[in-house]
Amino acid sequence: MKNKFYKKETPYDGLILSWFYSIWRRFNNPRLHKKLTSIAVENLALQKGDSVLEIACGPGYGFVNLQNAVGKDGHITAIDYSSAMLKQAQKRKEKNGWDNIDLIQMDARTIDYEELFDGVVSILGLSVVPEWELVFDKMVDACKTNRRVMDSIKGCLIMSAETRNIIGEMDKRLGDFEVLYFMNGLYFVASGIKL
Repeated sequence: MKNKFYKKETPYDGLILSWFYSIWRRFNNPRLHKKLTSIAVENLALQKGDSVLEIACGPGYGFVNLQNAVGKDGHITAIDYSSAMLKQAQKRKEKNGWDNIDLIQMDARTIDYEELFDGVVSILGLSVVPEWELVFDKMVDACKTNRRVMDSIKGCLIMSAETRNIIGEMDKRLGDFEVLYFMNGLYFVASGIKL
């Protein structure tokens, strides 16, 4: 499988990102994060052999769930803007022997795939990327018709998530829309079907 990241420094690399993730990991509830990721991937309704796109994959925390869903005959395309995050994802990929994952350094606003995916997921991504509406459009465009688009978010922990109407936009654009709230609405998992 291909890896397309070039260790190109971005504004999301370096000390600021390292600081953010060290703080985030300290205050994040790992069991809850795993639960939300598991629910998000389960709601994608992927089958063995399917292809999935993960936007803003970070260090690859969602890979285990995605691997379980698509199996060794499936394919995962994981993108992130940060080479530092992709380096960590690469280590996770190599450690587990996952040969069916492509890691690509890319600005999510520039996604343009000819081949569509059986599912598209973003864990936290829409809450932090610039021009999230454009990224959401790209997520929907990359998904096959009648397949699911997912977002899992920790709303109040990320300041920009509070000002973004991600749930409202997903509800307008996707069919069979559903949102599950956790911890009194602090966290949510939202999904819908591309029509």
